[in-house]
Amino acid sequence: MLDHGLDDALADLLPVELSINEDTHIKMQFTSLEIGYPCRPLGADIVPVTPRECRESATSYSGSFKGSIEVTIEGKVNAQYVIPVKLGDLPIMVMSSKCNLRNLAPKKLAEMEEESNEVGGYFIVNGIERVIRLLQIQRRNYAVAIERSTFRNRGNNYSDKGVAMKCTKKDLTSATITLHYLNNGCATLRFVLRKQEFLLPVILVAKSLMNISDKELFDRIVGENLDNTFLTTRIELLLRDYKQYNLHSMNECLAYLGSLFRNLLGVTSKYSDLETGILLIKRNLFIHVESFGGKLDCLIFMIRKLFSFVQGKCINDNADALMNHDLLLPGHLLNMIIKEKLEESLTASKGLVIRDSRVMKGKFEAECLKNNKYFQRLCDRVCGNIGAKIATFLSSGNVVSSSGLDLMQKSGFTIIAERLNLFRFFSHFQSVHRGQFFTTMKTTTVRKLLPESWGFLCPVHTPDGAPCGLLNHLAKDAVILSYPPSKKPPITTTHPVAQPSAVNLDLLCSKSYLQEVLVSLGMQISGLGNYDGQAIFNERESLSVLIDGVFAGFVQKEKAPSVVAQLRRMKSLAKYGRRADLPYILEPTTEIGFIPKLEFDNLGPYPGIYIFTQHGRMSRPVLNLHTKEVEWIGPMEQVFMEIACVKEDIFPSPFKTASSTSVEDEGTSHIELSPTVMLSQIASLTPYSDYNQSPRNMYQCQMGKQTMGTPTHAFKFRADNKLYRILNVQAPIVQTKTHGEYFMDEYPQGCNAVVAVISYTGYDMEDAMIINKAAYERGFGHGCVYKTMFVDLEEEEVKAANLTSRPSFKFSNFKGVAMTNNQTSKISLNSPVKHDAIFGGDLVCESLDYDGLPAEGNLVHYGEPIVCLIDVSTGNHKIISHKDHEPAYIDAVRVIGLGSSTNTKVERSNFRRVAITLRYRRNPIIGDKFSSRHGQKGTLSVLWPQENMPFSESGMSPDVLINPHAFPSRMTIGMLIESMAGKAGAIHGMFQDATPFQFHEERKVIDYVGEQLRACGYQYYGSEPLYNGLTGKVMQADIFIGLVFYQRLRHMVSDKSQVRSTGPVTAITRQPVKGRKKHGGIRLGEMERDALLSHGVAFCLQDRLMNCSDSHVAFVCSQCGNLLSIFAQSIKNSIGQSTMRFENTGFRTQMQQTCHECKNSEFVRPVYLPYVFRYLTNELAGMGIKLTLEIENS
Repeated sequence: MLDHGLDDALADLLPVELSINEDTHIKMQFTSLEIGYPCRPLGADIVPVTPRECRESATSYSGSFKGSIEVTIEGKVNAQYVIPVKLGDLPIMVMSSKCNLRNLAPKKLAEMEEESNEVGGYFIVNGIERVIRLLQIQRRNYAVAIERSTFRNRGNNYSDKGVAMKCTKKDLTSATITLHYLNNGCATLRFVLRKQEFLLPVILVAKSLMNISDKELFDRIVGENLDNTFLTTRIELLLRDYKQYNLHSMNECLAYLGSLFRNLLGVTSKYSDLETGILLIKRNLFIHVESFGGKLDCLIFMIRKLFSFVQGKCINDNADALMNHDLLLPGHLLNMIIKEKLEESLTASKGLVIRDSRVMKGKFEAECLKNNKYFQRLCDRVCGNIGAKIATFLSSGNVVSSSGLDLMQKSGFTIIAERLNLFRFFSHFQSVHRGQFFTTMKTTTVRKLLPESWGFLCPVHTPDGAPCGLLNHLAKDAVILSYPPSKKPPITTTHPVAQPSAVNLDLLCSKSYLQEVLVSLGMQISGLGNYDGQAIFNERESLSVLIDGVFAGFVQKEKAPSVVAQLRRMKSLAKYGRRADLPYILEPTTEIGFIPKLEFDNLGPYPGIYIFTQHGRMSRPVLNLHTKEVEWIGPMEQVFMEIACVKEDIFPSPFKTASSTSVEDEGTSHIELSPTVMLSQIASLTPYSDYNQSPRNMYQCQMGKQTMGTPTHAFKFRADNKLYRILNVQAPIVQTKTHGEYFMDEYPQGCNAVVAVISYTGYDMEDAMIINKAAYERGFGHGCVYKTMFVDLEEEEVKAANLTSRPSFKFSNFKGVAMTNNQTSKISLNSPVKHDAIFGGDLVCESLDYDGLPAEGNLVHYGEPIVCLIDVSTGNHKIISHKDHEPAYIDAVRVIGLGSSTNTKVERSNFRRVAITLRYRRNPIIGDKFSSRHGQKGTLSVLWPQENMPFSESGMSPDVLINPHAFPSRMTIGMLIESMAGKAGAIHGMFQDATPFQFHEERKVIDYVGEQLRACGYQYYGSEPLYNGLTGKVMQADIFIGLVFYQRLRHMVSDKSQVRSTGPVTAITRQPVKGRKKHGGIRLGEMERDALLSHGVAFCLQDRLMNCSDSHVAFVCSQCGNLLSIFAQSIKNSIGQSTMRFENTGFRTQMQQTCHECKNSEFVRPVYLPYVFRYLTNELAGMGIKLTLEIENS
């Protein structure tokens, strides 16, 4: 977006024109846009801002967004002004071309207190890192045949069949065109303008695109298929239906359309209906094609595909298949939003000018149009908040659009880039979401894993639960083409795209060049958009050729496979450049979608050759067996290719003969570079995943992202709300090749543990695990949690303000009147000077430093002071104490600066905002969660003493004991193999390669690892005799023991334990509030109640649901059984009488409960019941239902 997207959007922005009167016309348009680097003022200078500063100060990492608007006035006053405008501060993506960290070395980044391996890709808004998620959308510039029941709701006679094309401009602005089939044989074209749907007759649109006769239009659509009566009769019906409009030329049709849409387009009287119609066609119909002839070619192609689909000659295109999808990238979405906001600002300016001209009348031209001050004020008023709107979009994820931007959702575009660990952080950039619209669908069709996704989307890495199948992740080697060819950066993957040198890459993707290449291979030019394309397309014998949705010509059906094979050769050998045997080359990532014409037409999609060069596509590498070079393919082309997974899958074509030399008879044409290309980065880190049950691999992908790890190296300078850190870390002995490719050892998240599979002591039942207490004391699983709290003096002053005064706080720890600025400057944070030597006063809090802040390394408990503030005006102090019941260490104290202060009336220093990072020790306790890398999760049940643990003949005691019942039903054989391989690797002093799919029946992994164990004297299958730690006797069974890499998950008892006796309740029901932080209760539902009743603990149930909840004394009339008719009546009485209930001994009155319905108090009885029962009785009474109780008189 920063490099070329804004320039494309600016070139496509239309000027806004308005007429003050018949003589005066004004035109306003943007002429330039500029985005600056993030910076801030420092005195008289401007200094760059780093992302760290924005995180700490809770501000946005943004640069100035400026532009200029050209105002042209014609009429009585002729003038032209260029108005510079400030469009606000635009959030800048970290590590983008406008980021201050761009191209800095790791050492320099570390010196700037940033992450040394910073990858960027996220925005910082109000101090929070946010990511725009990748969305799957309909493939751009490709006509998709759809069968959808909602199409019938368009009107009478509408069927469920249609053909839709998402047309996209160069700046990625899109508009979807849909061709609907009617049950009476007609067809209409649907498009959306300003969120309103419009349906136009197809022939009317065709006649508006070119002066073409009915006969020629009929020939272009039907071709030589005159014997296809289904097609011919319907085209004749369309042509006859068009006659009712009585329009005979292209200009008449355009003028007719212009008259219908004049008000909606907002054109002035200066434009005729003809010009308005031309504007409508250019901006809304087939916007990916510039010429009107090319637009007509696309319409004719869609008509042919629609009637073939209705006739049953082709099937519908699967809307859920990846071959029909592209990706909406963050830069493309931002570019679309910014472009629309610029258009809206010009439209708003137009409205204000019209309003002012009507209010000022004759004075407007004399006072406003003769100088640019009016337009400067006007532009500053309507344009200054564009940056704020983009920041709001990033922080909320909601798109506020006047046009809809051709999107299927309005919210859910952004998420927080959590840094729980490296897995979690990376997965945000590799996740691909189907769209929020599909989460509400009751059908599971959209969630199914389709074979078209192979190599592009990981079949394992998807969450369980609500987003299952909708939130997928890119495969490890798949890349996203986010740049046009000439600006494409090097793709960081194990197989980089080799670009041809000394060649204009834009030329290789141009339609004219590709058309030239295709003509040299035998394509015949056709179509009204081409100067010499007068050949008539024969659908029966030929295949259409489209380049980025533009019709180019056709190829004979017999020649099509050879043409496609030659195109693949040109792009796989492009890195060598042109030569005698290769006169043409193609851009390496060009997608060549070849859908062959099958023997039975109705078995496949509509045939053709579809070439795509635009960005927003996915691509992945395979090996071309003909050229022996790496070739990059897309989702559409791989569906109809013969790609072998391993060498054993290569097969010759069954149609190949001894005399056959055709390339299409070669059988398998490509082979995968590795069988693991289908896995994502996180899924490929699971060792021996091909030996596990598939759901367990899915669980590991989720639990790997919930592991306490090493999310960053710059802990000292992070200001996250919560950070987890594991302290005792190791490199896994058993690891895959991906582990080394991505340098995962720099951010470790676990350690190797000696694990014995044994049922021991009974503390290991139901996924519970026993940990060796000595291993715990050596640091196994130790970790900590960092929490950062901010203290802003401006916010504290607002909280403490009242109607008459507002305090003026400073950070200080001295009693009495606070220090002046000169006194404050004499003391540093670690000043060794005695306070009484300078001021002679006493400290408010002995545990705090002189500046009111804690010293780093101090231990604070619940209620102890952390910060002390002094009111300068009164000398009163305010203490901010530690609010958590868990003790914490002061890890870092950072003085940030002004904070949010905007008050300049009171003398203030720069010492206005402080960030304090607290470190909580989180060593494992009973109930904490652990997991292996195979989805085998368990909770710590007991810390067993070292002397009581079982031990081997060599004296080795296991660190972890797990139950054997964890394996049979879950079938995580990979964990057993890892245990054996880890033992062998530790003994031989080497890392074991656990990459999936490298072992098979002929090369068994058990033999490979078993021989290593046998060579060092261990049992072949990894088992050993163990001795009972209590009795010292050998156990009469071989125990499976080895090394397994264990992870500690973030789910800890300290964060989830919840205890309550009594506490806050809701006002309506008087039942406990929910929420751990509010000291609320835990919901006890019907099933929990039944479980307690089945155990016979009725008194426990009464105590929980009654005494500690909403116990209430109600009065009920035993005669009428009414609960709501009782009211309290006061009666005067002498002191000491007790004949009436609820006497108040402090007054000479007593309260008597009386039944309003029975008019007496004799039968009123107190009843002990839950208050929610009274609430229910009132609710029923409100609906006219009376509830009566039967009370026994006792």
